[in-house]
Amino acid sequence: MAEAALRELIEMLMSEKEDVRLGAHLTLAQLSGTSEGALLVGQCSSIMNLVIGSLVTISPEDSSQLLPTVLTLLTNIAVTPAGAKAVLSHLKTMLPSVLKLITEPKSRHADRACALLVNITHQKEHCQAVLQCVQETSSSALHTLLLAATNTSYNTADNSLDLLMSVFENISQLPEGRKALLDRKSVMIQRLLPFTQYMASTSRRRSAVATLHNCCFQKVDLCATSTSRERLRKLNIYLVLRELHKWETNEPCLTLLEDLVNILIRTEEEIGVDDLSSMEIPEDLRKKFEDLNKQNEDDPIPAPSKSE
Repeated sequence: MAEAALRELIEMLMSEKEDVRLGAHLTLAQLSGTSEGALLVGQCSSIMNLVIGSLVTISPEDSSQLLPTVLTLLTNIAVTPAGAKAVLSHLKTMLPSVLKLITEPKSRHADRACALLVNITHQKEHCQAVLQCVQETSSSALHTLLLAATNTSYNTADNSLDLLMSVFENISQLPEGRKALLDRKSVMIQRLLPFTQYMASTSRRRSAVATLHNCCFQKVDLCATSTSRERLRKLNIYLVLRELHKWETNEPCLTLLEDLVNILIRTEEEIGVDDLSSMEIPEDLRKKFEDLNKQNEDDPIPAPSKSE
């Protein structure tokens, strides 16, 4: 019976009448509201081809209900890893349209497009495919997305773009994503800093902080190498860490602070190695780190945002 219903919906999607096509998309959007329905629709290649076709042919300034319905449908499908994979099979076809929907200032549907982009970048392997495709689309595409995410008056059609910051949180999971954000020539990371105190949107502020947090794991810019350690010393980072230590009450954070200070107060001659990440960790210290990780599991850092 499900197959017969899907065949009927396919015929409706192919209709020359706009109201019939809209009705089919609305039905599919309702069906995708459940995990079973989303999986059913996502696995039907004929429907997915037609839905993606609708997405890429509608103007960002279109005022009908068709485009928001299509975006809702695809966002619902992409909630699960399997659904996101089904949507990503059309990535090269759909991504330019999604990026345009987000970065066109007059776009009426930017927030819905952001929700879709959040969901298809939630898994690391999916995010990697999206980031690569974004960079292949245009050398400035990622920078344009960040400009939109860090300009509170970017969209002129009453879309907040708050969810777009969550996309950068997801991108910063990846070494290549962090590398792009930390590129000194692009001055991208500096644009995120003011949003650590952005009170108008908790989600936007949280994602900005999470993005900066993730960027701290980029090996070439923490305390792993001697060059970076020397730079931190010249910046008197110890004074900042000392003040932080005075009010920090979280024990795992205090332990990390103390470990960091212990590294920075030593000379490079005392450390005796350029790249700390290349050192063999003694068994007693390995156990210490494992115990610390276990403590942190009780208060984990939230997973990259996902929109439903």
